[in-house]
Amino acid sequence: FAMVVLTPPPSPRALASRALATALGSCVLLSSPDISSLGTSGAPSINLLRPPPANAAFTEEQRLVAETWRTVDKLFVDRTFNNHNDWFDIRQEMVKKKYATQDDAYDAIAKMLTKLDDPYTRFLEPAKYATMVNAATGEVAGVGVELFDRDGECVVSDIQPNAPAKAAGVEVGDVITEADGTTTKGLSIDEVASLLRGTPGTKVGLVVARGSDKSGIDLRVTRAKVAIQGVRSSMVTTSKGTKIGVVKIKSFSGSTAADVSSALDEFSKAPPAAIVLDLRNDAGGLLPGGIDTARLFLAKDKVIVTVTNAKGLEDKTETVKDGRELDTPLFMVVNKKTASAAEVLTAALQENGRAVVFGEQTFGKGIVQTIQPVRGDAGISVTIARYMTPLGNNINKKGITPDTNIPCNPIGDIAACLEEPA
Repeated sequence: FAMVVLTPPPSPRALASRALATALGSCVLLSSPDISSLGTSGAPSINLLRPPPANAAFTEEQRLVAETWRTVDKLFVDRTFNNHNDWFDIRQEMVKKKYATQDDAYDAIAKMLTKLDDPYTRFLEPAKYATMVNAATGEVAGVGVELFDRDGECVVSDIQPNAPAKAAGVEVGDVITEADGTTTKGLSIDEVASLLRGTPGTKVGLVVARGSDKSGIDLRVTRAKVAIQGVRSSMVTTSKGTKIGVVKIKSFSGSTAADVSSALDEFSKAPPAAIVLDLRNDAGGLLPGGIDTARLFLAKDKVIVTVTNAKGLEDKTETVKDGRELDTPLFMVVNKKTASAAEVLTAALQENGRAVVFGEQTFGKGIVQTIQPVRGDAGISVTIARYMTPLGNNINKKGITPDTNIPCNPIGDIAACLEEPA
């Protein structure tokens, strides 16, 4: 889970995606501190700029290692580098080392970053980096499913409208046991997702278990470019006959607030008794998306979030005018996979007294990343800032406690979670 600031390479597509600045990057368009203002370590960086002797030219692998170290050194929020006084020495040691293959350099970089004890500061091999850029720009070629881990099982939590998976017969709740001829047992969700992605027009085989049928259903899905629809809205009626306007936010992007505003336009035609923001399984996305969505529901002069950068400088974001929806009762449904920018929105509305939160304790990610390109079409995610809620709470590794703790199936019908708030 991440909030991310994305700075892709300067290709035409990447230039367009620079309009992304993130929270993974995630979480990736940051309305946070200016990256250029972030401090560097006290290490003698002048040595980094001195060209090597002619008889000691760096290999491409060594240059990759040096560039990755330099990026982390410039941006990482913890200027002690997890109390590593030998941080500069680590760089010297790694650059001098000979790498037989590119994979050896990747492994060395990954090992170096573990010293920071920050799971969100990580190296992104080319395929992973490309996937993150494509997802952030809406250019994903795959089958159009969202996955989550349920006790080691790879479960389909959602299917994008008009996705190839839907046409092939995949259903929400299916457990993917095999993808592209590979068993999913022991694989992470990211690893399974990478098996599903590929060139548009190519086919991928799936074996899914459905309900009580564990024998496996064989499906063939034709990959295609899938437009990621991050916001969906609907009007539901509870068992008590109460009409509720539901806005499901799956991830945050630069258009999230506009999409939510469009949903409010639809609701205004037949005003519901209450509005519910469904943030179950929302791992975050672009921080400004969460901030701008909060503005829709808050009055003037309300604090949304405070971001602190590597220099300790605070950037407090407040509303400058009344939001468009201040009166309709507002509820939020969250779970343990609600994270990052989704938690920024949750805390902003909860702590300002605008919304009542139902569900489970949220994930707890109170830090912000940027994603930077490095040579060889790879990238690196670096934690650059921390954030606090409007009341000054640090939710990192703690999460947000709902006002009412109720179990809510992460892939179930939202109506079942609405009976109490309705």
